Amino acid sequence: MVADTSSGDAANQPGEVLGERIRARRLGLGWSLNDLAARAGVSRAMLSKVERAESSPTITVLQKVAAALGVSAAALIGVEHDRPVIVLRGADAATFRDGTTGYERQLFPAVEGSPVELIRGRLVGRGTSGDLSVQPAGSRKYVVVESGEVVLQVADARYPLEEGDVCLFPADVAHRFDNPGTRPCRLLMIKLPIATRP
Repeated sequence: MVADTSSGDAANQPGEVLGERIRARRLGLGWSLNDLAARAGVSRAMLSKVERAESSPTITVLQKVAAALGVSAAALIGVEHDRPVIVLRGADAATFRDGTTGYERQLFPAVEGSPVELIRGRLVGRGTSGDLSVQPAGSRKYVVVESGEVVLQVADARYPLEEGDVCLFPADVAHRFDNPGTRPCRLLMIKLPIATRP
């Protein structure tokens, strides 16, 4: 598989499987490549390369395509059937690495019937995630600092977090992570479904 690193992110997800899932979902909706490109805001040429496994999508492109198709990015990576005990191996996660910032994200397959997405992040020392994708209105994320320290910026407010800290924050506004320390920082993020209001 040829990795597309034009915008810095590259995935280790096997291209044929991901491309087939995108194509099957698109055809199931009765959409042409042009239809999906217009709805996702992604070029037709890029979509065609992804579907043919000639290029890996960036995580930003993957999220746009997933949103247009009405599924989560995790569901495009894969879906685990619901069972009493489900083990998701680290080796099965799709890894996306930003070539500019060094920010690394592991996206795990979705679990059947669950709208929750599980993502692990790694920031290099003095590194940053850069601005992350703003999620649909009402979306929230939990972040757990597994090691190191990080400053979470949500809109204009900054929240210093240390190892073991947990924070729940709105993901439907501009947000980013900055590592003020010299050692790498590891994060566990849980993207929650859109909050419903009474």
